[in-house]
Amino acid sequence: TESVAQKECEETSAKQNDSGESLYFCHHLTGGAAHPGIIVETAGLANIKPPRIVHRPRLPIELITSGKISEIQLERIIYAGQAHSQFLPETNARAGLSIGDGTGVGKTGTILGIILDNWFSGRKRAIWFSVKFDLIKAVKDEMTRLGFRIPIQVINDYKPEEQITLSKGIVFCTYQSLIAKSKKGRRRIDQLTEWLGAEGILIFDEGHRAKNFFADERRGGGTQTGAAVVEIQDAEKFPDYRVVYSSATAATDVKHLGYMIRLGLWGQGTAFETFAEFAQEIEEGGIGAMEM
Repeated sequence: TESVAQKECEETSAKQNDSGESLYFCHHLTGGAAHPGIIVETAGLANIKPPRIVHRPRLPIELITSGKISEIQLERIIYAGQAHSQFLPETNARAGLSIGDGTGVGKTGTILGIILDNWFSGRKRAIWFSVKFDLIKAVKDEMTRLGFRIPIQVINDYKPEEQITLSKGIVFCTYQSLIAKSKKGRRRIDQLTEWLGAEGILIFDEGHRAKNFFADERRGGGTQTGAAVVEIQDAEKFPDYRVVYSSATAATDVKHLGYMIRLGLWGQGTAFETFAEFAQEIEEGGIGAMEM
């Protein structure tokens, strides 16, 4: 039986190599439950080892031992906490993390794991941005699977001029709702940031929708939604927000990264002073630079 399993593993690995992909494994994490599916990554990504783990998440051990959160999901939860403990050089704001996992890795469970890590650390308010309100059901179903009931409400339960009365939990908001305002001019974005406080969590789920709203700053034509997505992350106004970007198709063009202002890819202390400079250099670098 052992030799058959080894042969199957070698055959699978060979297939991945032929297609330019490699089996993904956690480099520094030990003791987690095996992921239920086979996960692969491109050869380019496989050549880069992630940083060593220093963050220790605050999660119930049962989530790990039962396999409700796999080792691959746990690794992302750890790296989110690790990123949030680092600070961008220009503004001294907390850095963010981009999760680019595809179907089968379980991004919803990973995001809830990040929220739970913060929850048990005393940070109990999060805003979850998504493309439509119907997707709240998937979040609730995942909570049930994990065995936790974090209070969650859609932002449309409140008018823009009202105060959000949810004492702790998740406010679920669409990207379109982010730009709403009342007849008196009360903005939804102000309502959200007032509720979130100084140390809230921002989840940009299906973030590729945000990228489509964010215009190329060299050519103009920005939209209200693109501006709002960037404003709510403002590093000077909200330096302690913990930001997570999640999308299986994070970018198909360099300009699509423009809303990810907490990754520290451009700005003072980096190789690129502005996003426009970053985009221009990467575009001129061709496919090799794009892959990087």
